[in-house]
Amino acid sequence: MGLGELLEILVRNWCNDGPMHELKGIVGLAQEWTEDGLLQLRAAGISTGMIAVDGKVWAAPALGQTTAGTPMSATRDADAVMRALQDLREHLDERLHEAARAVESAGRHTAGDWEPCVIERVAGLLLDGSYLLAIARLS
Repeated sequence: MGLGELLEILVRNWCNDGPMHELKGIVGLAQEWTEDGLLQLRAAGISTGMIAVDGKVWAAPALGQTTAGTPMSATRDADAVMRALQDLREHLDERLHEAARAVESAGRHTAGDWEPCVIERVAGLLLDGSYLLAIARLS
């Protein structure tokens, strides 16, 4: 018995009372994987998360995955970066001035260009390779 068959049994026997829940309003999947395809994806660390059974689409709750198949952590990280970029768009001069004051108060000279970077899961702008203006913490 394969993974797909096991999930079908779970759906048919427990419906919404079990480990799988129907995704209302979803009429089908763009890709239905073979058993080998599912195993290859899992081996690569990719969870498909959803299956079609009897004309309905089902998923396990709390997988940390969107219906688009992307990890929720990636969605949250992207949202945090987008909010930070919107803030910079609206307040760039003020934010850079605040950062320059912080650099100068540490006895450093602010010269050069700010470069976008990610260091240890913190997205931000780097000045002279040493000062990071953090704009978002990534999960």
